[in-house]
Amino acid sequence: MYVGHPDLNVLYKKYKDKDFEMVGVSFDRDKQKWRQAIEKDQLNWMQGIAPDAFEGGMERYYAIEAIPANFLLDKE
Repeated sequence: MYVGHPDLNVLYKKYKDKDFEMVGVSFDRDKQKWRQAIEKDQLNWMQGIAPDAFEGGMERYYAIEAIPANFLLDKE
């Protein structure tokens, strides 16, 4: 099931004040386009960029085979 930014925005607004946090990590290489997308899509949660992610090990650690990929993780 694909969950897009509009769906994530709804979840964030609903749960942000209930001990819930979201973190976005982009594999984009163009930081300007990445920033524009965050603003356009109104992604108000914490955002990070890992431009070397497909070569840096993150894709193996989380078994990411394609993007976008979304994960729900607990505090531990």
